[in-house]
Order: sequence, then C-alpha cells, then structure tokens
Amino acid sequence: MEYKVDIDRATELLTEIADELPDQVFQNLNLGVLVSEEVRMSPESKPNFPLYTLGLYTKNRMGRQIIIFYGSFLKVFGHLDEDGMKVKLQETLHHELLHHLENQGGEFGLEFEDHLQMQRYRDTIRRSKQ
Repeated sequence: MEYKVDIDRATELLTEIADELPDQVFQNLNLGVLVSEEVRMSPESKPNFPLYTLGLYTKNRMGRQIIIFYGSFLKVFGHLDEDGMKVKLQETLHHELLHHLENQGGEFGLEFEDHLQMQRYRDTIRRSKQ
C-alpha cells in the first residue's frame, strides 16, 4: 500500500508545525522532537480493539524528548491526504508539548485526562464482552 504522506514529508510537516510555535514551548526539550518509524501499541491494547500510541513525552536522566510514532500514524491515519495528516500531527505535537509544559510547571491535568481516556477504552472493552 502506498501512503499519501511518507516519513520524510511527515517530518517536514512537523517542522512546519513546530516553526509556527513560540520558542518558549521548546525550552528544556533538550532532546527535541523525534519521528520514529515504530508502530507503538499501548500496553493495554486488545486485538479486537487496537490502541495505538501516536506520541510520547519522555523525561529521563539524559533529558526531555517528544517521540512521534509515524508507524502508528500510518495505521490510524494512513488514508488521509497531506492536509488531514498535518492536522493529526499538529494535534499530537500540541498534546505532547502540553505534557512537557505541564511537567515543567508541576501540573498534571493532561495526565488525568489521558487516564480518563484510558478508562473509557477499558469500559468499551468490558462492554464488548457482555
């Protein structure tokens, strides 16, 4: 299957998106934004209800980084044209940047929202088994 947006173009789109943001949001993101070819599944993903990880904010002894999983984007959004893919990349980058900003400020509202989203996923799985 040929995808409408290859990894090189997805990386260019992310650069365009990032260039539109103020430099301050990238402060202390010393390992930057990485585009990975990986298809990343959530550890809680179930075969009949796949749950892909599109992006990840990481913080460790080496620093802070955002990883965008291009392979996951293809699984979920591979059918989209460039404009549609750009919207999804922008949503994901903004989401991960918000994790970064909240982490620096000691806030965890988005982590709570992510937790609620996972709970809704679990509820869907449970209902499907009834």
